[in-house]
This record gives sequence, C-alpha cells and structure tokens, in this order.
Amino acid sequence: MKLVVVALACSLVGCAPKVDSLRDALANGDVAGASSVVSVAKCDTPCFSELARAFGSKSDFDPMNPDQGAAAAVAVVLVRERHGEWATGVEKWRIVAQTAKGAGADAMRLAVAMRMVEIAPKLGKAIDDDREAAAIVRAIGTAIPGACATYAALPEDPTAIDKMPPPESPDHAPCVQRDLMRDGAPGAAYGFGVWRALEGAIGLWRDERRALGEGAATMTGKAKDAMTAHLATIDAATAKIATKKVTLPANDWARTHP
Repeated sequence: MKLVVVALACSLVGCAPKVDSLRDALANGDVAGASSVVSVAKCDTPCFSELARAFGSKSDFDPMNPDQGAAAAVAVVLVRERHGEWATGVEKWRIVAQTAKGAGADAMRLAVAMRMVEIAPKLGKAIDDDREAAAIVRAIGTAIPGACATYAALPEDPTAIDKMPPPESPDHAPCVQRDLMRDGAPGAAYGFGVWRALEGAIGLWRDERRALGEGAATMTGKAKDAMTAHLATIDAATAKIATKKVTLPANDWARTHP
C-alpha cells in the first residue's frame, strides 16, 4: 500500500481537552483513568461512534476517514473493551500509527503499545505448544486496530479450528493470507491451522511495531518517553521469537512418497 500521511482533524471546541486527558492518562499507564475520560459506558458491541463523538468528533466514526476523536475511540476500545479487531481497516490504522500527529493519534499509539507490551513476554520465547500458540494469536488479534477477526475468534482448543466456518479459518481467511505476505512473514502458502495463524499474527505484529516506531518520531514529552520505553520492551521480545515451524501434511506425504 502506498504510504499516505494521515492528518487527523479535530474540532476546536470540546475535543482537545478530553483527547489530551486520554493521551496523558495512557502516558502515565493509567488504564482506569483513560477508560473513564468520557462517560460512554463499557460496550459489549462496537461503540466507536458514541466514543468518537464524546471525544469531539462531529460525525459518526469512519475508519476510512478518521479524525482525532476516532483515534481516541480506538485507543479506549483497545485498553477497555480489549477488542482491537472491532476497528475495521487495518491498513488505515497502521498508517495513522505511522504518520499521524495529535493527541488522538498519540493515544492510539500508546494504547497499541501497551497491549503489545502485555503480550511481549508470552511471544518473546520458544513457542511449540498448540494451546499456547492459540492464546498468543487471540491476544495479538485483539491488540492491533483492524486485526484479522480470525485471530480473535480462534478457539482455545486448537483441535476445534476445523469447526470454524471455512472462510474464517486460518487456512482460508484472506486476512491471514494477507498477513503472511507482510515483510518478514513466511508467505501466503505457509503452514496450516494454529501455526499458520500464529505466523500471520506475527507478521502483523512486526508491521505494527515498525509503524509505531516511525510514529513515535512525531510524539513529544511524556507520551514520547512512555512510547520509547514500550518499544524497547517490544523489541526485546520480538528478537526472541522462536516458533515451531510446520509444513502442510500433504507436503510431508509428498516428500516421503516420491
């Protein structure tokens, strides 16, 4: 995707103080404070429009044309509802993380980074257990805005993956295939089941880390200091990722049955 710098607008009245408060709470690691900056109750289903308007947006939440209030809404959902996959448009939000300036963009970057820091100790090591891999996939799927819904929906018991609707399963979902084609990922034809999902999720993780690193250059003050610390933790874990490698069963059969 061609890189486009995203400029997030914000109304002059009502937006800046609340969005600034959200950014500052997240910079301080205060999830409870960040979750209560606006009075929108915790949601069981996506409520981005209500949150965005509470942060000053003048129109409904639009992931293809986000403003500071929309980015702030995504930040709240990431740390409070913990459902990053609810925010459609993964590439748009990646570009926001990479290029956008402002308190809403900063808040979203901090929220993503905080979620990734939570996951980092579980990801930054040797991973060879199916259930452990599935748990990591689900965590990454809820931590990154617009992440492939397959990740968050992955069953706790990996043997139940075969019961997922085929278009939503790791072996067939287009979004998993897309993530497997990201820089450093093993390619669209890689693996099967939970291990295919894990490599796709890691491809997304690495791309998001790159975006956060570039976006951090637009930040200042305590928010930037917090982001710098988060990125150091994420980087240390990313360097230690060592996943079990698998091939399609049919490929194993072909190698042993010439």
